[in-house]
Amino acid sequence: MLDRVFRVTHNIIYASGKKYCKPRQHTFFKIMLQLGSNPSLTHAKSNVDQTLDLLAQNCGLEEASDLFSVELASLLEEMKEDFETWDRNTPERFIFDMLVRRSQTAVVDYWEQILEIIAACTAHEKDHELRMDMMTLIEHLLLQENLQSTIVFYSEIIVKLVLIPSTEWRVGLPTVKIRKAAVICLIKIMDLSLIEKPKLYESYKEIVTKMKSCLEDDWANDLRFASIILIKKLLAFLKNEMVGEDYTEIYPEMLKRLDDP
Repeated sequence: MLDRVFRVTHNIIYASGKKYCKPRQHTFFKIMLQLGSNPSLTHAKSNVDQTLDLLAQNCGLEEASDLFSVELASLLEEMKEDFETWDRNTPERFIFDMLVRRSQTAVVDYWEQILEIIAACTAHEKDHELRMDMMTLIEHLLLQENLQSTIVFYSEIIVKLVLIPSTEWRVGLPTVKIRKAAVICLIKIMDLSLIEKPKLYESYKEIVTKMKSCLEDDWANDLRFASIILIKKLLAFLKNEMVGEDYTEIYPEMLKRLDDP
């Protein structure tokens, strides 16, 4: 069914040309975004991309990335109505992911709205799949060189509202992958110098408190190992900010890991 919908949509966009595509740009784009973000159409990704390029050209733009940038504002505005109710079955979560990933530097102007949606969707009560997708999106954004100056400006918010809460252990929740993803993102933030050292030091004690449960997780050796790497990098990154009490707090936890295989 989805393949047929795609073929029909492609044919309409092709036949409409510049005269009829431009007035219907938003409608056509939303349809293609829903199709392109649907996991069931992963096999048709290249065809979807070609159709998005065709739609962009018919709307007087050079390529699909320009179309994403132009439509970003209106779609984020629409998402404000219900993003707090998203779950693993909500199509908008896939649309949001694709939209943010492909809007390139246009996301800079809407960073606060994007972070608000990500933070809401990584809350502990949200579905595991939704939270994990948002963590993957955060990691993707951290690695984009053209966004790094913006990330530095908002890094304290990312750390405090998204990453630190995501490392927390909760009874009965399958959170190991999410906690590990958050730990990896914290490591990348330091590796890429995406946060000022005094700002990260403000969260040092909270990070260490959360890492204690990660370091003691008997069922996830990869989480323990990633947490050790994080602590090692944290000590090196903040060496000029830390005092004796800071080392005393983490030293016993690191000693416990000496027996790890």
